[in-house]
Amino acid sequence: MIDEVPAETFEDIGRAIANRAKCQCREYELRRFKAFFGCNPARCAQLWWMLFKTKAAKDEIGENARPVHLLWGLLFLKIYNTDTVMTGMTGADEDTFRKWSWKFVVGISKLKEKVVSRLLIILVLIRPQLSSNNSFLFDKYADQI
Repeated sequence: MIDEVPAETFEDIGRAIANRAKCQCREYELRRFKAFFGCNPARCAQLWWMLFKTKAAKDEIGENARPVHLLWGLLFLKIYNTDTVMTGMTGADEDTFRKWSWKFVVGISKLKEKVVSRLLIILVLIRPQLSSNNSFLFDKYADQI
């Protein structure tokens, strides 16, 4: 069973991938992390938990996954460059990087039904409670709900 991983672990691994030392300014550190991976370390920890609590995603990724592999997948999604460039950034072997980054890309895509469905339910439930000032958001996307 894969354990939960704290946000600090993702932060440390992300700092190593970005080849940066820890800095005193928390806001800057989080902004830099998000620039590389598209989300903050807390969201990575949440995503890790969701991936291994969802059978379809867990089956795709497997039990040997490590937090660095999730960050590789997120980095690949954020930058979408060739394997040669990506492995130059991460220091990984091309085959290893390709294997794990794609496992996580596919695993994340398998969360779509769960995440999107829950968001849709929340939007439908809160729609009547929104003021008329916010209704333009729902009018714009009403055909998609």
